[in-house]
Amino acid sequence: MFWITDVRLQKKKCQTKELLFCKTILTQAAYIAFTPIKKFGMSNQFARIENILKVLELAHLPKFPYDRTLKRLMSPPMFGREMLKALAESNIVLNVHADSFPLYASNMRLFETTGAGTLLLTDWRKNISELFEPDKVTVTYKNVEECTEKVRWLLSHPNECATIAQEGQKERLEIIHLIYAQNNFVKSLVNIFNY
Repeated sequence: MFWITDVRLQKKKCQTKELLFCKTILTQAAYIAFTPIKKFGMSNQFARIENILKVLELAHLPKFPYDRTLKRLMSPPMFGREMLKALAESNIVLNVHADSFPLYASNMRLFETTGAGTLLLTDWRKNISELFEPDKVTVTYKNVEECTEKVRWLLSHPNECATIAQEGQKERLEIIHLIYAQNNFVKSLVNIFNY
């Protein structure tokens, strides 16, 4: 039963991606078609058509949710121990946050990577310094050029790369041990007061 459910979920995800891809193409076509209308100030003639108004309000041509040329370079997804093993065997893990939460660092890859003892190269977010000390336990970038520059530097400085990775892992393990100790303390208090 689980396998059937899993297949249905995979099929639904594929249909969602295909739908998003088709929607992006249609929005791009509408944007291209209606740009002259917007340019010549004839937008008010379409004011009653809600979807056209949305297209006319776009400031730029919509982009695809992912770079389709990268798809052929992508590996199949990994989960659980297989994923953690791949993270631990990597020198650098590039993390890119989804656009669904554009201002704040919020995904598990941040903690999985540093916990596995691998250098994390992540896009800068407003709260990143609350989670990690940039350039001590992780490395951040703000644009593609800076990311490329930092990857080149990290690859040519393997000792510094390893030091940052070790510091990231040390910090994660300290936090995990602190949480474990707090849980044990709470359990012992519960045991004392239950008698």
